[in-house]
Amino acid sequence: MLIGDLKKKLIEYLENKLGDEARTGGIAIEEPRNRDFGDLSTNAAMVLAPVMKKSPMDIAQIIVDEAISGWEEVEDISIVKPGFINFKLRIGYIVEALKEIVKDRESYGENNSGRGVKIQLEYVSSNPTGDLHIG
Repeated sequence: MLIGDLKKKLIEYLENKLGDEARTGGIAIEEPRNRDFGDLSTNAAMVLAPVMKKSPMDIAQIIVDEAISGWEEVEDISIVKPGFINFKLRIGYIVEALKEIVKDRESYGENNSGRGVKIQLEYVSSNPTGDLHIG
Protein backbone atom coordinates (compact mmCIF):
# COMPACT_ATOMS: atom_id res chain seq x y z
CA MET A 1 0.00 0.00 0.00
CA LEU A 2 2.90 2.37 0.60
CA ILE A 3 3.85 2.72 -3.04
CA GLY A 4 0.23 2.65 -4.24
CA ASP A 5 -0.75 5.47 -1.88
CA LEU A 6 2.16 7.65 -2.98
CA LYS A 7 1.50 6.99 -6.67
CA LYS A 8 -2.16 7.94 -6.17
CA LYS A 9 -1.06 11.15 -4.46
CA LEU A 10 1.31 12.00 -7.34
CA ILE A 11 -1.33 11.28 -9.99
CA GLU A 12 -3.88 13.46 -8.14
CA TYR A 13 -1.39 16.34 -8.07
CA LEU A 14 -0.64 15.94 -11.78
CA GLU A 15 -4.34 15.74 -12.70
CA ASN A 16 -5.05 18.92 -10.70
CA LYS A 17 -2.17 20.68 -12.45
CA LEU A 18 -2.58 19.34 -15.99
CA GLY A 19 -6.12 17.97 -16.19
CA ASP A 20 -6.65 15.12 -18.63
CA GLU A 21 -3.13 15.52 -20.05
CA ALA A 22 -1.78 13.89 -16.87
CA ARG A 23 -3.50 10.64 -17.76
CA THR A 24 -0.85 9.68 -20.29
CA GLY A 25 -0.10 6.39 -18.50
CA GLY A 26 3.34 5.01 -17.96
CA ILE A 27 4.01 6.97 -14.78
CA ALA A 28 5.64 4.66 -12.27
CA ILE A 29 6.76 4.94 -8.68
CA GLU A 30 8.99 2.02 -7.82
CA GLU A 31 12.10 0.94 -6.00
CA PRO A 32 15.21 2.02 -7.91
CA ARG A 33 17.62 -0.72 -8.96
CA ASN A 34 20.41 1.10 -7.14
CA ARG A 35 19.35 1.58 -3.50
CA ASP A 36 21.82 4.49 -3.22
CA PHE A 37 19.22 6.57 -5.09
CA GLY A 38 16.72 6.24 -2.22
CA ASP A 39 13.69 4.19 -1.35
CA LEU A 40 11.51 5.11 -4.34
CA SER A 41 11.89 6.69 -7.76
CA THR A 42 9.44 8.09 -10.32
CA ASN A 43 9.71 8.64 -14.06
CA ALA A 44 6.83 11.15 -14.09
CA ALA A 45 8.91 14.04 -15.46
CA MET A 46 10.13 12.02 -18.44
CA VAL A 47 6.66 10.69 -19.24
CA LEU A 48 5.20 14.22 -19.08
CA ALA A 49 7.97 15.95 -21.10
CA PRO A 50 6.20 15.55 -24.48
CA VAL A 51 2.88 16.66 -22.97
CA MET A 52 4.24 19.72 -21.18
CA LYS A 53 6.80 20.54 -23.90
CA LYS A 54 9.55 21.16 -21.34
CA SER A 55 12.72 19.33 -20.41
CA PRO A 56 12.30 16.43 -17.98
CA MET A 57 14.75 18.10 -15.57
CA ASP A 58 12.58 21.27 -15.47
CA ILE A 59 9.40 19.23 -15.01
CA ALA A 60 11.03 17.19 -12.23
CA GLN A 61 11.94 20.40 -10.39
CA ILE A 62 8.35 21.67 -10.69
CA ILE A 63 6.97 18.38 -9.36
CA VAL A 64 9.41 18.40 -6.44
CA ASP A 65 8.78 22.06 -5.58
CA GLU A 66 4.99 21.95 -5.88
CA ALA A 67 4.18 18.44 -4.67
CA ILE A 68 6.69 15.97 -3.31
CA SER A 69 8.59 18.42 -1.08
CA GLY A 70 5.35 18.94 0.88
CA TRP A 71 4.70 15.25 1.48
CA GLU A 72 5.06 14.32 5.14
CA GLU A 73 6.05 10.78 4.10
CA VAL A 74 9.24 11.96 2.37
CA GLU A 75 12.52 12.75 4.13
CA ASP A 76 14.89 13.52 1.24
CA ILE A 77 14.47 14.19 -2.50
CA SER A 78 16.93 14.26 -5.39
CA ILE A 79 16.61 14.75 -9.13
CA VAL A 80 18.99 12.92 -11.47
CA LYS A 81 19.38 12.99 -15.23
CA PRO A 82 17.54 12.40 -17.41
CA GLY A 83 14.72 13.42 -15.01
CA PHE A 84 14.19 10.74 -12.40
CA ILE A 85 12.89 11.95 -9.04
CA ASN A 86 14.29 9.86 -6.21
CA PHE A 87 13.13 10.08 -2.64
CA LYS A 88 13.82 8.56 0.72
CA LEU A 89 10.89 7.79 2.98
CA ARG A 90 10.69 9.10 6.52
CA ILE A 91 11.35 6.34 9.07
CA GLY A 92 8.23 7.33 11.05
CA TYR A 93 6.08 6.76 7.96
CA ILE A 94 7.54 3.29 7.45
CA VAL A 95 7.07 2.42 11.14
CA GLU A 96 3.41 3.50 11.07
CA ALA A 97 2.82 1.45 7.91
CA LEU A 98 4.40 -1.60 9.53
CA LYS A 99 2.19 -1.15 12.60
CA GLU A 100 -0.87 -1.11 10.32
CA ILE A 101 0.30 -4.31 8.61
CA VAL A 102 0.79 -6.07 11.96
CA LYS A 103 -2.58 -4.85 13.24
CA ASP A 104 -4.53 -5.92 10.14
CA ARG A 105 -2.55 -9.14 9.61
CA GLU A 106 -4.24 -11.31 6.98
CA SER A 107 -6.66 -8.62 5.83
CA TYR A 108 -3.96 -6.01 5.09
CA GLY A 109 -4.14 -4.91 1.47
CA GLU A 110 -7.39 -6.72 0.83
CA ASN A 111 -9.73 -5.09 -1.67
CA ASN A 112 -12.52 -5.91 -4.07
CA SER A 113 -10.84 -4.80 -7.29
CA GLY A 114 -11.24 -7.46 -9.92
CA ARG A 115 -13.87 -9.37 -7.97
CA GLY A 116 -15.97 -11.39 -10.40
CA VAL A 117 -13.55 -10.81 -13.29
CA LYS A 118 -12.20 -13.89 -15.02
CA ILE A 119 -8.46 -14.10 -15.59
CA GLN A 120 -6.18 -16.51 -17.38
CA LEU A 121 -3.14 -17.58 -15.39
CA GLU A 122 -0.23 -19.14 -17.23
CA TYR A 123 3.00 -20.64 -16.00
CA VAL A 124 6.08 -18.91 -17.36
CA SER A 125 9.65 -19.96 -16.73
CA SER A 126 11.62 -17.20 -15.02
CA ASN A 127 14.72 -15.64 -16.55
CA PRO A 128 17.65 -16.53 -14.27
CA THR A 129 19.58 -13.42 -15.36
CA GLY A 130 16.90 -10.81 -14.63
CA ASP A 131 14.52 -9.71 -11.92
CA LEU A 132 11.29 -11.66 -11.62
CA HIS A 133 8.19 -9.44 -11.75
CA ILE A 134 4.57 -9.45 -12.73
CA GLY A 135 4.16 -7.12 -15.68
